[in-house]
Amino acid sequence: MCGVARPNASESQRRSVTEQQLHQDVTARAWAKAQEREQHQGPATAAAQGRAEAAAAQRADVVADEPVAPVVLPAPRPAAVIVPAPQPEPADVDDDQELVLEEFTREQVLDWRKAA
Repeated sequence: MCGVARPNASESQRRSVTEQQLHQDVTARAWAKAQEREQHQGPATAAAQGRAEAAAAQRADVVADEPVAPVVLPAPRPAAVIVPAPQPEPADVDDDQELVLEEFTREQVLDWRKAA
């Protein structure tokens, strides 16, 4: 569009003209929408909305001038270290010997159940 109207213009000049045109188009659409809204809402609602927008803009100016407290984040905590429970050492066990349940005492059976 701009390249046809200005064939000898530089890229930056064409970009500038395009940006200006885009800005004008967007501004015109915003004004048209505002007018349409005002017609549908009525003059009292549009005036109230204008006052609210002005108050919000004023509050934004006031807040921007006030100093902002620095944000202090807590230091990260170290990750929890999970230490496995110590395993009981099995009593003298002969791997070649066959186990017979009837030969164990009650305490030995309970110890083996805990160890398992």
